[in-house]
Amino acid sequence: MGELYIRGEWTNAAAGGRRDVNNPYDASVVTTVHEADATDVDRAVRAARRASAGEDRASAPTRRRADELARVHGLPLRDTGEITRTETLGPGKTLTEARIDVEDVATPGGDPAPGEGGARP
Repeated sequence: MGELYIRGEWTNAAAGGRRDVNNPYDASVVTTVHEADATDVDRAVRAARRASAGEDRASAPTRRRADELARVHGLPLRDTGEITRTETLGPGKTLTEARIDVEDVATPGGDPAPGEGGARP
């Protein structure tokens, strides 16, 4: 766990850097992650540019773009339980706060998540 996702695969940080993620409540180590440096960022940017080279999303068929967005939108919703649990350990949020944050990110158009109330400016 905690590797970098670059060019469609999980990989270690180039310089081997790692960092512990601590639970703010009791300072226990939740996990250890690979820490990216400029080399890793450059690799990721080059991979992203290669992946989108020659691709013009603006002229792609509307149905294809909609399908891609729907697939991506569903990912945080699919993994709400795991993301929520992780949010309670890392930043020290309550389960309710973490669930609202996940729903907020996954809500189309930036509308408030259910139970959050209020309106966005």
